[in-house]
Amino acid sequence: MIKKIFKMPTDRILGLDLLRSLIMLLSVPYHTALIFGSWVYSSPYHQEHNLMFYGAQFSHLFRMELFFCLAGFFSILVIKKKGVEYFIKSRIIKLIIPFFLIYILFCFIFSMIDDYKVYNLYLAFFGHFWFIYTLLLLIVFTLILDKLDLLSKVNFKVFLLTFLLSFLSIFIKKDLTSIFYEFIIYLPSYFLGIFLFSYKNNIKIKYFIPLIIISVFLISLKFLLKINQNEIDTNNISLIINEIINLIISYPLIILAFFIFRNLKNLKNNKFLKLMTESSLYIYLFHHPLVPFFAYIFDSEGINSYLLFFMTCGATFVVCFLIFLFIERNNTLRNLFAIRKI
Repeated sequence: MIKKIFKMPTDRILGLDLLRSLIMLLSVPYHTALIFGSWVYSSPYHQEHNLMFYGAQFSHLFRMELFFCLAGFFSILVIKKKGVEYFIKSRIIKLIIPFFLIYILFCFIFSMIDDYKVYNLYLAFFGHFWFIYTLLLLIVFTLILDKLDLLSKVNFKVFLLTFLLSFLSIFIKKDLTSIFYEFIIYLPSYFLGIFLFSYKNNIKIKYFIPLIIISVFLISLKFLLKINQNEIDTNNISLIINEIINLIISYPLIILAFFIFRNLKNLKNNKFLKLMTESSLYIYLFHHPLVPFFAYIFDSEGINSYLLFFMTCGATFVVCFLIFLFIERNNTLRNLFAIRKI
């Protein structure tokens, strides 16, 4: 049955497939850079805020918003082209099965290897993997909207309404559970992806310049607030301004990225890109226990922080990719996880 489902013909938008893959792969250097701050594993020898740390902070301005925007886009794409039944089965096979069968196993293995010194199982499931639970909530919400025949009515006004809701949630953040708060915050991004589905073939370059100007202005404002961090800590108005910027800064950036990658050409029959797009999901799902594990193994007082970063990143990518290759070359596992043969 699984083979039959995933042998149905698809019209893939290769540029957006590539963008989604890059965002998922970015998670490895992003989380590796966090070892130089406060994270699952924080280096006791390297707490300087280097270029990798600031790069991770910059990517965090748009990384998850873009992830949920693409999730919304591809959700409506799959439902429109394949139907709700295919959408549900594809999400179970491509997301839930790998997560529960392999990631959970990884958590226990690497926690036992480092004698539970680095990887906290509770924080892994209810901390880092907030995005899995948020995505599952959004998927259920999508199915409810489709059942009520409201999915096609998601337009720019609906996006603005959910954006206003996420804006108001900033002021009651302490009264909301973590998962429900994340659901509200990323709902506009998800709806933006559904809205952009209607305009995927209407890319107009005239919108790029104002989007770039808005992006540069917001990033500059964010930078100025960062410089005056001490004043922000004691100024409620500055705190609110900072939260508002965090909320809106991603949208011009993700719209720019969407339109640029949507318009990429000549991506067909590129074996490297096919390999990257197929493997990125599994690198994304399995990297989290590996990053703190390798950082813990490689870290020492004498090692250069940049070398530590690249060793941790490299080892994580290699191991995750080898796991993907093992799954892809085993007929039973490849069918179980519905991986296309490269």
